[in-house]
Order: sequence, then structure tokens, then C-alpha cells
Amino acid sequence: MKRNNHPFLFIFSLLFIPLYGFSVITTTYNNNAQALAENIFSGSGILISNAKLIGSNISSGTFSGSSSISLEQGVLLGTGDISQAVGVNNSGSTTTLLNTDGDTDVDSYISEKSYDATVLEFDFITISDTISFDFVFGSEEYIEFVCESYNDIFLALLSGPGIIGNKNIALTPFTNNFISVNNIRPLEGLFCLAKNNTYYIDNSSGSTIQFDGYTTKINAYEKIIPCKTYHLKLVIADVKDRQYDSGVFIKGKTYTQKLPQAFLMKEQAICFYDTVTIQAVDSIGYKYLWSTGDTTSKIQVCSTALYWLEISDGLKCTIRDSIQIIKTPKVVAEASNEQVICNNDSLTIYASGGAYYNWKIDNTLMFTQKNTINFLPKATDIYEVYVSDECTIDTAYIKVNVLNCHVFIANAFSPNDDDKNDKICVHQIGLTAGRFIIFNRWGKKVYDNEDINACWVGESNLEGVYAYYFQGLLINNQVIRKKGNISLIR
Repeated sequence: MKRNNHPFLFIFSLLFIPLYGFSVITTTYNNNAQALAENIFSGSGILISNAKLIGSNISSGTFSGSSSISLEQGVLLGTGDISQAVGVNNSGSTTTLLNTDGDTDVDSYISEKSYDATVLEFDFITISDTISFDFVFGSEEYIEFVCESYNDIFLALLSGPGIIGNKNIALTPFTNNFISVNNIRPLEGLFCLAKNNTYYIDNSSGSTIQFDGYTTKINAYEKIIPCKTYHLKLVIADVKDRQYDSGVFIKGKTYTQKLPQAFLMKEQAICFYDTVTIQAVDSIGYKYLWSTGDTTSKIQVCSTALYWLEISDGLKCTIRDSIQIIKTPKVVAEASNEQVICNNDSLTIYASGGAYYNWKIDNTLMFTQKNTINFLPKATDIYEVYVSDECTIDTAYIKVNVLNCHVFIANAFSPNDDDKNDKICVHQIGLTAGRFIIFNRWGKKVYDNEDINACWVGESNLEGVYAYYFQGLLINNQVIRKKGNISLIR
């Protein structure tokens, strides 16, 4: 556990905080990575993409106001609650335990484990041949824990064309020392000599920020290749433990030059009968070359294709972007085939070919917007479905035949060739399969047929009473079973 090695020194300094008015910075929480990155590099001379923020929802945001750190506005990343960075400095040990993870890149720079890391990283393309921003690092670790292992740290890791690995560009001026409590420190006792103390400011009696000490304004800088994609990772972390907050103030509004830009969207759909105008953003003063060969800032197209555009500022940068135009085909409504069902059965029918579906059932328009509908047909009828998208509408028709499904077998017949009741048949509506078996009075099978349209004519069987059994399957998969007696009359 940390302990304050200089309690009387800090208490004494608090007694002499000036009482006259000072401007104080204000902070605002912000967890939008893209917005934070664009706050630092806010001009149109840079394009930010793939921004990502890692940390607590109270450890990142923006700051503004005239203060002793010589930065009027920008982004604040911290290892604790950034609202606690606001002065006056009335505590020597301000701590917010975020209980978040450290960072593996930070761990590779130090001998201890990191904690409570806040990371803002993003890709960028700029017209400039340099990447540059100003920052101020501050910490509550000052001055009690300099020369110890509580070496809170800030890194700005750059990678991309011409850069080997992840290069830290946030350095103590004129050195290769990364920014940390121990690399910028004042003289502290006999066994802790000053290091880069030219860049250290004691804030024990400060009125604008809370940190007990902070650096002068330092510039992070690196030569890059214009119009190439680079990745920048800004990370601040506690070291060895989670106590005593640190923060980095990063100046905003760094770039002001204009960078060519192309499209606001990557894909656009148009109706099959339409044309569309595609146009570059920030188009004034640039040269253009389209995949169609056109050299104006905008073109009209009417076909499905991937269109690309190259924009040049005539100096350093040529930006290439593309947009996919999708021409939606004309809606062709398709629906279920003709249906046959038994009465009192429900039915599900479907349609396809569009984005929206409205059904006309029993002369009632049903705005279901679904491509299927389940209902109880009352009688044989033709049903309609209106299939549409944002451009067109088409209609499909489905005939539904409603049958009075039943099976009837007579109880007598007289096979005497008078063409009147000469045979016994399975009279049915809606059967798809069946088996008809007839037995004589002694239980002998005299007829067995699976043809539902076949009939028994009695053959050489004697007059008398016969037993039958029938099992069949209706079109709705209902199984029908019947048994009874048949009288054969000669």
C-alpha cells in the first residue's frame, strides 16, 4: 500500500493556495471514439476512421478553459475520473479506482504491471508530411512517489508506412525517454535526483487543475508519408497499483488544411427506372477522374456497378473512393400454386418477389407486410397478394379450392347387369389414398384393393351379407376409417 512520504510538506502547501480568482478548466465525459479523435485532429486536412476507445466511461472526455497548462481545449484521458482533474489542487492523493485492465503495450515499456488503462486508437490519412500534437501529462504520483515503481505512463504509438513496429512519438524533448512520472521529475531528497526537470511544473498550490505536478506543454511529432494510412494509439495507465490518478491533456484542433474527400456513403440503391447523381464532398478546387472517364465533380448513372473516383488536390494527395450503385429490379410477384383443401381447414399461403406484402382475403385488405399468411378459407375463391418495394408494385393470384371432404360406402348392391347399383364403390371427395377390404361371413377375404377409384362387382360370390373395412387418407392428411356390412343381392 502507498503511504505519503511527505505529509507535512503537502499540508503546508495547501495552507498557501492563493485565494484570488483563477480560471478553471471544465471537463465533459465523452465515450465516442470517433468524436474524440476528430477533436484532436479536427481540421479537414485529415480523415479519421476505425476509431476505438477502451477504458471506463468516466476516464475519457474533453476539457476547455484557460488554465495553467497552456492548452485551452482538447481531449482528456485519465486513469481515474476525469472530472477529478479539475482544480483547485486540494488533495495530494486523488484516486478513482476504475478496476479496468492495463495495456500490454504499456507493460512492454515498464517493469511493473499496468492498471486502469484508457486507450484511444484510430487510423488516419493526412495531406501533411508530419503527425503532430501538443499534450500535457499530469499526475497525483508527484512528488511523493517519484523514483519509485508507481511510474504512471503515457504513450503515443504510431504505426504505418515507413514506421518500424509501434513507434512511441510522445517523448521527453531531445531524448528517447517515454512520458512517465519517473522520466520527468524534480529533485526529491538525497537519493532521487532530478530528471528532465526543465519540463516539470510543481502544482502543489495550483488553482486550475488537481494534479500535484504536471509537465510543460510537449509536442509529439513524427515524419510520415502524405495520403497514406497510419494508426495511432494513445494510452495512459496506472503502474504497479490503481491508486493516485494521472491524466493527459491533448490539444485539439490540430489540422486546418483541406484533404480531398469523396463520398458520404458506400452503397446506394435506385429504382430500375431511375438515374442518380453521385458527387464528391468538398469538391471545389480539385481534379477528378471517374471510372466512367468523366472529369467533373459529379456524374449521373443508371446502371448497377461499382463506380470509383480519384480526387487530386494538385499538390500532394490523390484520394480514391468508390460507391456501389444497386439498381433494384422490377417487382415480379410470385405466390403459392393452386391449393386444394378440405372445408374447415386453415391454410398458409406465401408470396415472394418484393419487400412488402399486402393480402386481400375475403374482399378485405390485410396490411400484414409479411410474405406468408394463415387463414380459414370459407369457400373456393381466388385470393390476391400485392407485392411491392420502394419503386413498384405487382399482383399475384392464388386459387384455393375448398372441398367438402367425405367418404361414403353403400350398404347394398345387386350385380345383375342392369346398370343399376351393379357394383359397390368408395364414393369420396378429397381422398388421396385408401384400401378397401371385403370379407364373407366366414371371414375369408374376397376383395382387397388400394385403388380408390376401383369397385367390387361381386364376381361369383353368393348372395348374402359381407363385412368391409376401409382406411384412407384425405388431402389434409386426416386418416379416415370405416367398417360395416354390405348386402349382395342377386
